Amino acid sequence: SVALRTVGAGANTVGQVVLCRDPAPSPTLLDHEAVHVRQAERLGPLLVPIYLWANALLGYRDNPLEHAARRGARAAAAGLTAPD
Repeated sequence: SVALRTVGAGANTVGQVVLCRDPAPSPTLLDHEAVHVRQAERLGPLLVPIYLWANALLGYRDNPLEHAARRGARAAAAGLTAPD
């Protein structure tokens, strides 16, 4: 919780584990993090270097992994599909 607060994050995903700052996170946040879980499943140990490289090159807002997580959370909230 302190580490998440320090970096201004509501949650962080480590493999299949989602660490949340709030004891009752919003469904949107959980949907967002569920996309990161699937990214970790697909990319395995490459996720962290790819994520950090994209952040360094493009910044957090333009990181394609974050774009996918935001898109997945919006789709889930609209009932269109499960987060991807």
